[in-house]
Amino acid sequence: MVACFNTLTTKSCYCIGGCIGKGIFRKQVQWFLLNISAAVSLIVTVVYWTALRPLMSEKLPVYLDVTIHLLPAVICLVDILLTTVIVRFVHVVYPFAYLFFYLLFAVIYWAAGGTDPAGNPFIYPIIDFGNYPGISVASVIGVCLATLMAQAALKGLYALRHRYIDEVRPDDAVYYSHQVLEVELENQR
Repeated sequence: MVACFNTLTTKSCYCIGGCIGKGIFRKQVQWFLLNISAAVSLIVTVVYWTALRPLMSEKLPVYLDVTIHLLPAVICLVDILLTTVIVRFVHVVYPFAYLFFYLLFAVIYWAAGGTDPAGNPFIYPIIDFGNYPGISVASVIGVCLATLMAQAALKGLYALRHRYIDEVRPDDAVYYSHQVLEVELENQR
C-alpha cells in the first residue's frame, strides 16, 4: 500500500513538474500509511498464526497463508529498516483509528446479519459477537494491547536503525537523520 502510494505520487509529481511543499505532504501520508500497515500487519501475523490458524478446520494452502498472513509483516519490517521513515510511539493513534473502524465494520457486519461463504455470521471466529461475546471482547482488548506492543517494537526497530547509521555508517547519518525530515516539516509550517 505504501509502496504503491509512493510510486503513484512520485510519478504524478514528475509529470506535473514538482510537488506542492517539496514532497512534504507525500512524506506525511507515507508516515501515516506505514504506521498503520506496519503495526496492523504485525498484529495480523501474530494473531493469525497463534490463535486463528490452529483452530481452522479447513486451512488455506501454505503458499497462500504465507503470502497473506506473513509476507506483509516481513515487508513492513524491511521497509522500516531500509527507509528514512520516522517511527514514533505517539503514532500508535493511527493503527488505533484503523482498528476502531475495522471493529465498527465487524459489529455492523454481524448486526446486519452478514455471513461468509460458509454461512458463518462473523469475519473471524475470535470476533463472533453473537455466539461468543466474551471471547470477542477479550480479543478486542488483546488487539489493543498488541497494538501498543507492536508500535513499541517498531519504535525499537527504528532506534536500532539509527544506532547502526550513527555508529557504523556515520557518513550516511545526515541522510538518514530524522532531524533533516523534522526541519523540512518545520519549514513547511
